Amino acid sequence: MSTEAPGRAEAGASRALRSAERRRSVFRRTLAATIAALLLIVVGAGAVGLLQGPQLARVDVDVPSTVADSGARLILYADRPVRDVSPEDVTIEPATPVTIQTEGTSILVRFDAVLDYDTDYSVTVDDVRSPGSTPLSTFEYSFTTGEPPLYVLQRDDAGDDHIVRTDIAGSDPTSVYAAPRIQQFEVVGDTIVVAEITDDDHSRLLTIPAGGGEETEIPLPGEGRVDQLQSSARQFLVGFLYSQDAGTATSIESGLYIVQLKSGPEPTRVEATGADETNVSQWAFVPSTTSVLLRTFDDELVATDVVTPGDPLILGNALQIQGFVAGEQVAIVERVDAIVQVDLLTGEESPFPVPTDVAGTPGELVSLSATGYVRIYSDYDIASGSLTQSVVLVANGSSRVLYSVDDGSSSVLQVCVSPNAQFVAVLEAKDQAELGSDLYPILPMPRGVSTLIIDRASTEVRSSVDGFDLPWCARPPTD
Repeated sequence: MSTEAPGRAEAGASRALRSAERRRSVFRRTLAATIAALLLIVVGAGAVGLLQGPQLARVDVDVPSTVADSGARLILYADRPVRDVSPEDVTIEPATPVTIQTEGTSILVRFDAVLDYDTDYSVTVDDVRSPGSTPLSTFEYSFTTGEPPLYVLQRDDAGDDHIVRTDIAGSDPTSVYAAPRIQQFEVVGDTIVVAEITDDDHSRLLTIPAGGGEETEIPLPGEGRVDQLQSSARQFLVGFLYSQDAGTATSIESGLYIVQLKSGPEPTRVEATGADETNVSQWAFVPSTTSVLLRTFDDELVATDVVTPGDPLILGNALQIQGFVAGEQVAIVERVDAIVQVDLLTGEESPFPVPTDVAGTPGELVSLSATGYVRIYSDYDIASGSLTQSVVLVANGSSRVLYSVDDGSSSVLQVCVSPNAQFVAVLEAKDQAELGSDLYPILPMPRGVSTLIIDRASTEVRSSVDGFDLPWCARPPTD
C-alpha cells in the first residue's frame, strides 16, 4: 500500500488555502480602493461645492400671470439652503419693482407691477451664498411675456350680438358667444359672465367657459334689471346692481349683489350702511382686495369687505367715484368742491394733481400710476361752434395729447388702460347723427362704436376694433 497519497492531499489542501487567502487579499485591496475612491469623490464633491457656492436647480414661474395682475411670483430654487438675499442684489431687466423673500433653498421674486406684453425679461441675483460658506454664486433666468387675448362686445340690430376674442392688433377676431341682446360681460379667469336682455326687457345673468361649453345661469332675486356689472378677476368675484320693476311683490331698488364664483352662482346682497337696505348709485371693486367702494343714494361714500364682513368705513360724501390710484388702495373721488385722493386703509385725504396747461372741461379719468393718469377733456369753441375732445396723458405735472377728435361727427365716450398701463383704449362713436342708437332698454349704445388701442409711449394707434366693453374698463361707458 502506497504512503504518497496522504502527502499529496496535504499539499493540495495547502495550495487551496493559499489560493483562498490570495482571493481574500485581492478582495480586501479592491474594497479598500473602492472605498478610497468613493471617499475621494465625496470629499472632492464637497470641496467643489465649498469652492463654487450654491447652484440654481430649477425655476418656477407662471408667465401668463405676470401680464394679468400685479403680485405674480418667480421662484428660484438652489441646490442647498441659501442666506437671505438683499433686494440690492436682484436686478430685473427691463427695470420693474419687485419684492424679495428668501426661505430655505428658495428665493422668491414677486413682481409688484404688471409686466409689459411681448417683452424679454431677465432676472439676475448676485452674491448668493450658503450659510457659513464664503463662495458666492450668481443666479440668472430669462423669460418672455406673451399677450393675453382681448374681448369686445359687438352688437347687431339685425341679428345676434357677439362677444369676440381678438388681440391688440385686432387680428383673427373669433366669436366665443352669441345671443340676441347682450347687455355687457366680464371675463374672470377662464369664465365669461354675461348679462343678457330678455324679450320682456329684464336681465338674465349667466356664466360660460371662455373656451366654449355649457352655460350656467346665475339666479337673480326676481324679474328685474342688472346694471353696472363688474368683476374682480384676482378674487373670482362678480358684482352688479339689481333693481326690480316698481309695483313688484318684493321691491328692490339698486341693491348691490356679489357672486363668489368659486363658491357657487348664488348672489348675496351687500348691506354696508347698517340699514336693512343699502341703495347704491355707483360702486367699484377695490383692486386686489375683496372690498368694494360704493356711493349710496344719499351720496354717502362707503368701503366694506364683501367676503369677510366687518364694520364699514364711512368716508363722507361724494359726487362720483373716479377710480383708484394704480397699484394702491387709494380711491380717486369727486367731492362737491374738488377731486381728492382717499386712502382706504386710513381714511386720510389728499389733493388730486390737476394740470394747469390743459384747456377744456375735464371728464372721465383712469389712473396709470401714483403720479400719472389719462383723462378726457372737451373744449367747445363758441365762435366756431366746434367741439374738440382730447385724451390727455398727465404725469408729474405735465401733459400731452394721446388722441383727439374735432370733426363734429365723432365723440369720445370712454377711456381705459391695460393692466400694465402699456396701452390706452379709447371708445369712439362716429357718425352718431346718422347711425343713431341701438335703443337697448338697458345700457343703450351708439351704433358703430369702435375701440382704439393706443400705445401710451409712442401714441401710435395700434388697432381699431369694432365694439366696446373691453375688460380693461372697470365700469360701463355710460356710468
